Formats: sequence, C-alpha cells, structure tokens
Amino acid sequence: MTIQENPLFKEAIEFATFVHRTQKRKYTGEPYIQHPLKVAQCVADTYNDPDMVIAAALHDVVEDAFVSLDAIREKFGQLVCLYVLGLTSPSKQHPELKRDERKKMDRNWLIMQPWQTVAIKLRDMQDNLHDLATQDPKFAKKYADEKLLDVLSIMDSRIIPMDDESLRAACEEIAKILGFPANWIYRRPFRVGPDLVMP
Repeated sequence: MTIQENPLFKEAIEFATFVHRTQKRKYTGEPYIQHPLKVAQCVADTYNDPDMVIAAALHDVVEDAFVSLDAIREKFGQLVCLYVLGLTSPSKQHPELKRDERKKMDRNWLIMQPWQTVAIKLRDMQDNLHDLATQDPKFAKKYADEKLLDVLSIMDSRIIPMDDESLRAACEEIAKILGFPANWIYRRPFRVGPDLVMP
C-alpha cells in the first residue's frame, strides 16, 4: 500500500481541506490547501514515512486554522502531533515581542526539533519561495535570510542526507531562486546563533 493509499493520509487530506476551506494563498489567490498538498507530495517523493507525509499535509492547521494539538494527537497519533507542533511557530503566540525576539524564539524552537520536522520545514520553505520568487522577489530574499538560515543552521549529514537526489535538487532550486551558486548549500558547517550569515 502506498502512502497515498493509506486511510490515515486520506483522512488527513480531508481534514486539512476542511479546516483551510476559507483560506487563500496571499500572492496567488489559489485555495490555501494547495500549499500543504504540494509540501506533502514533496515529502512523499523523498521519504517512505507516512507520519512525515501526514504531518506535512497538516503542518499549518494549528498555526493558521487554530486546530488544537489534542485534536491532531487524537486523530493522527502522537508522532504526527510532535511533528506538527515542531512546525508551529511559537512566536505567533507572542505578538507583543519585538521582531528580533520573535525570530530568536522561532530559531531556538526549530533547533530542538527532530530531523523529520526539519526536513518537512525545508520543503515548506521551498514551496513558499516558489510563490515569493515570482510575486515578490525582494521579499523572497528577506524571507530566506530570516527563515532559511534557521533550517540550514541545523542541517548536517545525519539530518539532511545531501546524497539524496531529491533533497539536493530542492536545495539547488532554492539557491537558484535566491541567485546563489547551485553548490552554495554544501558550504558547511553553519554556525547556530545570531551571527549566522548566508554563504
């Protein structure tokens, strides 16, 4: 049975479609559900892990659709809940904080997550950058500078296997969007902290 044939995956798609039903993508105006579906497909293409794919489909339901983590745990299990929790930015709950403080909070949160969460996050950013690059190139670079470094700072050979063709292609595509050399992703290690700089 493929992941797409998994009943729990089908339930996750139906669930995400329902909770995102009134939302639209900011730049394209397409139904919001298209974004998590693309992320889930990218994850499915790379990993034979139903929990990762289900979490990818649900990655915005807590942050953007106000679904409770208890509901995720009850419907899809503890592991999916763990991944979705890791993909939910804690700073959204603290709008009173300064921008730099919120960025630091999100960065520190991501650092603590398992590699599966980081891999899903990379695919999420890849799809976001697709839209931004065509609709708002200036903000695309800012988005990458603020958020992509958080992901890259905790990438290593254990977390993101760079010999994986699909992931390497994803990273090279991000580099192309940003106007960097295709091999910039391999210039490691990245230092975790406020002094991170784009290679």
